[in-house]
Amino acid sequence: MKDKNDFFISYTGIDRTWAEWIAWQLEEADYSTVLQAWDFRPGNDFAIEMQKASVMAERTIAVLSEDYLNALFTQPEWSAAFTSDPTGEQRRLIGVKVRECRAEGMLKSRVYIDLVKVTDREAAKKELLDGVKEGRAKPFDPPHYPGEKTHQAEPDFPGQQVQGTLASATNKFMPKLPVEKTDLAVNDFLLNAFKMINRYFKEACDELSQRSSTIEVRFQQITDQKMVCDVYLGGKQETSCKVWLGRESYSRFAQIGFNNSGFSIDQDTSYNEILNISDNPHRLSLQATMHSIAFGNDIPNFDYNDLSPEQAAEYIWRRFISVLEYRVR
Repeated sequence: MKDKNDFFISYTGIDRTWAEWIAWQLEEADYSTVLQAWDFRPGNDFAIEMQKASVMAERTIAVLSEDYLNALFTQPEWSAAFTSDPTGEQRRLIGVKVRECRAEGMLKSRVYIDLVKVTDREAAKKELLDGVKEGRAKPFDPPHYPGEKTHQAEPDFPGQQVQGTLASATNKFMPKLPVEKTDLAVNDFLLNAFKMINRYFKEACDELSQRSSTIEVRFQQITDQKMVCDVYLGGKQETSCKVWLGRESYSRFAQIGFNNSGFSIDQDTSYNEILNISDNPHRLSLQATMHSIAFGNDIPNFDYNDLSPEQAAEYIWRRFISVLEYRVR
């Protein structure tokens, strides 16, 4: 039995499904892994288990996304592997990019496995396993000689037509058409967007409470369309927020409300942010109507007038939790 595991999988809560998929593929290929979701059991000390995982693994896989790079507590997980192999010669730290992000600082120069645009399961598995295996990436088959002239097929007879199509029309231009925004479609979209934000907050709160012994988080599901979150630092409440799906009496559409500056759980009449349906005619998306008065919450490449539900979840979470970056120093 080996003294060390092959891989420690480092990830943030929102990317747990990716981390589990990666670990599964590796174990199917006879590698051994350590994964928080599978190996940290009730009764374990989180900090001790994380230390053991990072030290007792030959290599660390960082599941890269914007959330991972900006999380408060992921840096110690990958920095142990980086410190033991600062030049990357031993490939002790391998990044697997699962969502669009831009690494800065020490991670900027590292070559990573990119799965962002790989939509086929088998192709993604091959990309992952080829990326982690030792040795060169030399193919088994010889490359095609670039200077060799290939046989040019005889041109089609111009008068010949293929049944039901034009012979030359292979890539047809399609205009960008407006999306029909019916009341039902918009309100269903907003309901699903709230569910996404709700799930994001719950997973992020669970992860935050596990990563520091001085931070405690209380997540309350008030109704299926309202949640409240409280964060305590050393037993003292540092921040709290309420997020809910509601509708003003004058509006046809629902809206997602956010308040983090003193609120009543029952009264949904004051806001620090309102997410409405955007004016984008080509897709259903969200608009952060009060972003212009927010301070210090800009996220690169985010259009606050055209947010996906995932982006909206990240934006609202950051508005809520960024105060901790100044309190825990």
